[in-house]
Amino acid sequence: MEYLPGQHTKTFADIEKLCDFIHEKVVLHQKTLDIQEPRDFIDCFLIKSEKEQNSSNTIYTPESLVRFVLEMFFAGTVNISNVLVSSLLVVAKLPHIQAKVQQEIAEVVGTNRIPGMEDRLKMPFTNAVIHEVQRCWKDSLEILPRATTCDIKFHGYNISKYTAVVPVLPSVHFDPLQWESPEKFNPDHFLDEKGQFRKRDAFMAFSAGKRSCPGEALARMELFLFFSALLQKFTFYLDVDTKDMDVISLFTDVKNNKYPLLRAIKC
Repeated sequence: MEYLPGQHTKTFADIEKLCDFIHEKVVLHQKTLDIQEPRDFIDCFLIKSEKEQNSSNTIYTPESLVRFVLEMFFAGTVNISNVLVSSLLVVAKLPHIQAKVQQEIAEVVGTNRIPGMEDRLKMPFTNAVIHEVQRCWKDSLEILPRATTCDIKFHGYNISKYTAVVPVLPSVHFDPLQWESPEKFNPDHFLDEKGQFRKRDAFMAFSAGKRSCPGEALARMELFLFFSALLQKFTFYLDVDTKDMDVISLFTDVKNNKYPLLRAIKC
């Protein structure tokens, strides 16, 4: 693709600029590294790289570090911002959902401090809303190619070894055999009969297996903290009438940057 003209060439150039920026940060970390007090992911990677220096393991290289940080940067901006905006659109369109989230925040956190990760276990409904937003997304940055490691027969098709395959995660998220009401926005998908949060094996917003999203833990943390902090301070409204638009259609508009204008009133 790098030999063909088009807009993608600018994208490649921008990515290289980001990689150069990250490389500069890595060099700075190398000069100021204290193995007794690692400051962040880069420090931890460098320490591990030093320990694996005489190993045959080729994962812990400077080039790998730059790429890992780049992937986390993408996951922590594009994907997170889209899900966060979608979450705010949902609560703005469904005021009863918004009110229930705010009630839970008030009961668990109050108004004298911002929500923390230690609050998540005590806020099952808020956690369920965030998960349901991700389930309803029909596009995912985690739909990346894999390769078969052996010859396999799947649903009557013979797939040879090393064939590239692409998982279609929305086919799982909207599977009527896995979800009670797959085509509807329903936080109860992630709540048990006692109203406590429950994990679902069919939830694959971050893909699955060894090649799942490396930034999953960071993404989960960011989504919960930002969403709960915003709902603690603001009530959100849509600037247009969306009564004829279902929630999943809103997500399509977010993807196309055509979503309705959000307004917020301080609580």
